[in-house]
Amino acid sequence: MLVSSYKRVREISSCPDLLKGKVYIQEKIDGYNASIWCEKGFIHYSHSGVDYFGKQIDFYGLGKYLGSHNGFKALFKKFPDIKLNGEWLVKKAVKQTEYDDKSYNTFYLYDVDIDEFTKMDIEDVYTLASEFQISTTPMFGRFNEPSLMTVKNLVGRSELGKVGEGIVFKN
Repeated sequence: MLVSSYKRVREISSCPDLLKGKVYIQEKIDGYNASIWCEKGFIHYSHSGVDYFGKQIDFYGLGKYLGSHNGFKALFKKFPDIKLNGEWLVKKAVKQTEYDDKSYNTFYLYDVDIDEFTKMDIEDVYTLASEFQISTTPMFGRFNEPSLMTVKNLVGRSELGKVGEGIVFKN
């Protein structure tokens, strides 16, 4: 499986089309980026391109978490060819954001690769996650050409802790 990459934007003015059209804004989580997929009936997971399947390293408990979460097993039984992308939030990963204790040790899904070239529509990602009881990155909203003021009011917000790390745009 290929590792998905995303464009990092530090200043909105550097991407004038970022706020055009339909825009979804999610909470940016300060965890470990991880991908999860099924291969030959076994759930694999990776971070930074390293597949941890079959290794003695459990990657901060992610393997144990996946093994005990029936939603992932059921999802891959129904959709064996998709890849899940998200954040594995454990205290070890957090550098600058303080989350509520109940928010840790959870995988937060933020998108799904249908195949090597196609991402699932964001609304379908949240529907899929709900069906299989998989946590998602908090969605702050769906906006039609949000204003800079709207965006600024979301910066620093968090549904998982006191102060958020940032925001993510999907359009």
